[in-house]
Formats: sequence, C-alpha cells, structure tokens
Amino acid sequence: MRLRYALPCVIVTLALYFLMGSKTSLQPEGQDLHRTQIILTNISEDSPIKQDNRQNLDEEIMRGSLAQNEPRVISYIKNNGYLNPPSPRNMSYHLDQPTRDPSTGQSHIVKRLFNGKRNGFFVECGALDGETRSNTLSLERDYGWQGLLIEGDPKNYQVLLTKKRKAWTSRCCLSIHPYPHEVMFKQDFNKGKIQQDNVTGGSSDPGSSVRAQCFPLFSLLRTLGVWTVDYLSLDVEGFEMDVLKTIPFHLVHIRVLSVEFTHGAGGPEELIAYMRKKNYRVVTKLIHEGNLANDVIFAHKSFHVRGRYPEVMKSELMWHT
Repeated sequence: MRLRYALPCVIVTLALYFLMGSKTSLQPEGQDLHRTQIILTNISEDSPIKQDNRQNLDEEIMRGSLAQNEPRVISYIKNNGYLNPPSPRNMSYHLDQPTRDPSTGQSHIVKRLFNGKRNGFFVECGALDGETRSNTLSLERDYGWQGLLIEGDPKNYQVLLTKKRKAWTSRCCLSIHPYPHEVMFKQDFNKGKIQQDNVTGGSSDPGSSVRAQCFPLFSLLRTLGVWTVDYLSLDVEGFEMDVLKTIPFHLVHIRVLSVEFTHGAGGPEELIAYMRKKNYRVVTKLIHEGNLANDVIFAHKSFHVRGRYPEVMKSELMWHT
C-alpha cells in the first residue's frame, strides 16, 4: 500500500525538481541579456552609469560639475540625442537654392587654402538652418567633406534637419566654459545667442528665450572620435573668444579657422593675440559692407598656406564664386 502511494510522490517530486531547476537555469540568462542590453544602449565602455544614478548625472551636467573630458559627459552626449547622424549620401538635399554656394566668402578662401581638397572634415558653429550663409555646405556637397553642424536655437535646428545635410548635427549651444552648463538662449534666427549663463530661474523674456544645454566643442569632438579638424567656422554672436578658450589645442588639431570678431568685446586685436599664442597666424580678414562677414581667417603654423592673400578681402567680390 505504501509503495502504491510512494511512486506517485516520487514522480511529482522529480517533476517539481526539474521544473524549478529549469527555471533557475533560464532566469540568470534572461537577466544577463537584459543587463547587456542596458549596458550597450545606455552607457559607454569607460563610463558605467546605473539607471538609478541617471537623474544625478543629469543634474551634474546641468549645473556644470563635470569637466569636458569626463567620460560621463561623453556617455551623456551619446545617449541623450545631442548628436544626430548624417543623412545618407544618396539622399537628395532639400535646399532652397540647390547649386549655390551660400557662404559670404569663407568657403571660397578655404577651398583655395586646401587646393580643392576632397573628403576633409569641418565643424560649423552657428549653423543656422544649414543653408543660409552656410560656410560648409559647398565643401560638403561639392567636395565630399564630412563634418559637424552645431546649432543652439531649437527652431533653426528643426529647419536644419529638413535640409538633409550629409554631416553630423548637434542640437546644443557651445559651452563658454570648459564644462557643460545650461543657459537661457535668445532665439533670433541669425542673431540668436546666449542670453543668460548658468541659469537657475526663468527667463526675463520667456517669449523669445529657451533653456539650452551647452557642451564644450572638445566634448562633442571626442564623442565623435575626431582629433583633427580641417576647417572650423565659428560664429556665435560675441562669444567666440570664450569658446576658443575652452579648446585644448594640444589635444585636437585644427588646421584652418574663420572666426567672427564683430561682436566680441576685444575686437579682432584680442582674438589675433590669443590665436598667435596657440600657434596660429592670420591669413586674411574677410569683410562685408553689410556686416554679413567680419571674420579673421587663421591657419595653424604647421599648415602650408598656398598663395598670397591681402590683409583684408572684400567678400562682395567672391559672392557668386
């Protein structure tokens, strides 16, 4: 009689054992897979960030607690949509004037300096809508250059995306300190600029200003793995010197720059003096009577400048070239 009831008990016990064992063996595999997906999606190899610490990291980023080369800053840029990839090369541009070079002379000089070089790398800071007075569109479209377009005004940035540029884009403003920080950004198309630094409250003019996250240029370049820039176009409405002072020129090599000087407090003299200390020489000044161009063109001392350039060049003469 005992054997009659013992056998079913043994069978039930064995069944439960295998079921529990099977569940135990599968559960860690599922957990590991989920954990791996989180690691691959949300953090970089050199900067593990737990989900429960993300809010703390956001706060650190906003208040400017992390240096520009901090690995967590790089991970934050990667994982929060601050860099968008280029449109495919086989996708048509959506431009108002598909064949025109909209630059006011800067790209003409850059093409000449690089002797028609193809497949270079540019950075344009103050990219507007990606077409209007763009200093890099012709380099990208006509010479196959790649690059990074940075625009802090959300309205301009949304239009920029519609142009289908073949360059990386970033919806941020450039830091004027060597660390990320938040600002109030005045929206005014080609005159948009930082209005209030390290903001803690609301804007005094909320109708035309928005909160904007700023990152140092070096942080963005490091995120892309770029250590050499052929051409940097810098036009940030008076904060050019502040941005330049954040760049570790000993870590990233920039061959040629065009830097607007008209809104800077120190004028071109301060700008030139600083860049000379960083081993750059003046190629020329580019002037437009309508204030559409007021740039100093710099080249690194290691860069071979082809040809001779006058001290001042009038951009009107190059408008349709």
